Amino acid sequence: MSDTPQSPTHGRIVVGTDLSPRTGPAIEWAAKRADAAGVPLLVTLVVPPGPLLLRNGIDDAAIVADIGRHLHDRGEQKLADEKARIAQAHPDLVVETRLYEGDTISTLADATDSAALVVVGARGSTMPIAIPAVGGTSDALVTRARGPVAVVTDAVQATAGGPVVVGVDDSPASVEALRVAVDEALALGVGVEAIHAWDVGPWMADMLVGWSVDQATMGGTLESMMDALISPYAQEHPHLRIERRLVPGRASDVLGSASEGASLLVVGSRGRGGLAGLFFGSTSREVLRRAKCPVIVVRAPGEEPAAGH
Repeated sequence: MSDTPQSPTHGRIVVGTDLSPRTGPAIEWAAKRADAAGVPLLVTLVVPPGPLLLRNGIDDAAIVADIGRHLHDRGEQKLADEKARIAQAHPDLVVETRLYEGDTISTLADATDSAALVVVGARGSTMPIAIPAVGGTSDALVTRARGPVAVVTDAVQATAGGPVVVGVDDSPASVEALRVAVDEALALGVGVEAIHAWDVGPWMADMLVGWSVDQATMGGTLESMMDALISPYAQEHPHLRIERRLVPGRASDVLGSASEGASLLVVGSRGRGGLAGLFFGSTSREVLRRAKCPVIVVRAPGEEPAAGH
């Protein structure tokens, strides 16, 4: 897949599925979103190539070929079933399907070059011949994505009418997350809950010995930072309710708790590092494990994927 107008993923909401039954919530969420936005939905499924099966310890070429055909046939049937199911619930939505052969993570990461959004779901069930379960790729995909990724598992649920929660600091990715959160809230007709979490962790304790931190001064500085980021949106959208919260604690814990009762949680792929890390930190992968609603992870414009994020 390449980032061109001819790409099958260009401008679409792309959702990954596998042969397990547990990606249904992600597909339903993606279909509802695509229908509301008036953009096509592309449902993808990736099957492993023959060499991958060989590396898994199967050395009989005939068996590998038979397994490959079987997986391909099952994949095509799964995509046809999903397309039919989506068409019943969203008759006006343009639904496309595509079966790929290769690596799931690489395929979906490539899709983020040109897709409006790439959506993945929960871990699939363990299978005797395992197609990499889509939900199991979420960490790696968030790390390698070059565009926004939504993670929707079967263990969480969006709360209708709940706010869009967004983690805020002054990092480029977080600034982009705030922009996305405002757009999402306007589309959903809900408010925004902008949260800045800061935590002086154990790794900072030794450095701060003998240094007195004026909580009032720090709070005022953080409030000024939030005001500077949020005020333009408040002025542009005076009817949009934007709640601002400064919360002490680990960002992943704070945002995870705030996601309960939310429509959506939006986070940047990277927060501030170094000393500024006590304000937000880079927590997107931890947030995915604690979130109680769908999560969108965004990158700053021009931000390159970073291994180990």
